[in-house]
Amino acid sequence: MLITDVSAAANRRARPVMPLGNTRSSAFATPYPIYLASGEGAYVTDVDGNRYLDFQNNFTALIHGYGHADVTSALLAQLMKGLSFANPTFPEIELAELLCDRVAHFEQVRFTNTGSEAVMMAIKAARALTGRTLVAKCEGAYHGNYDAVEINVTAPPTRWTDGCVGCTLEHDGLTASVARQTVVIPFNDIENSDRILSAVGCDLAAVLIDPCPPVPASSRSLRDISTI
Repeated sequence: MLITDVSAAANRRARPVMPLGNTRSSAFATPYPIYLASGEGAYVTDVDGNRYLDFQNNFTALIHGYGHADVTSALLAQLMKGLSFANPTFPEIELAELLCDRVAHFEQVRFTNTGSEAVMMAIKAARALTGRTLVAKCEGAYHGNYDAVEINVTAPPTRWTDGCVGCTLEHDGLTASVARQTVVIPFNDIENSDRILSAVGCDLAAVLIDPCPPVPASSRSLRDISTI
């Protein structure tokens, strides 16, 4: 049996100063999250000494795992020069050039601190470019904490392919107007997605898709449908 007494104690200590004892809602689990102490390669160790194979890699941010020699060496070298600046730097230019060179669809990039911030900027850019307002997302999909995408996030899998999807606000901090600016489509259901998106027509600014779960055919079809 897995013993997590120290994680339990850490959660009790953290709850008075952080909501539910942590600052990342997606990492919370009932009755408390596992608190990690270290990572090495593809494994992480919690504060109780339990070792786990890490399939998340910090939500894909650590594709090289923990403690990779080249990454560690680069970080240590940069640490002596400074890790955080308010002004642009040469490494920022070099990374942008590398990304634009590798990905044909990238004309320019803007770096952000979080995925939520990236989604927010993408939606604003789409609305500015198209002059339209509505944003579509899949039932049950999580795209961060921006108002427009905190709709129908915790829907159970049984509803993912419901052809008659309505908008449900995720929490009380959202205004009713948010639901009127977001269109929800069933996951991996091209026929019903086509029906829903066709109904909103030229009011649609963008369709948000997590590129990991959908099959390639679904992504291509949604791109074709949403090009109105």
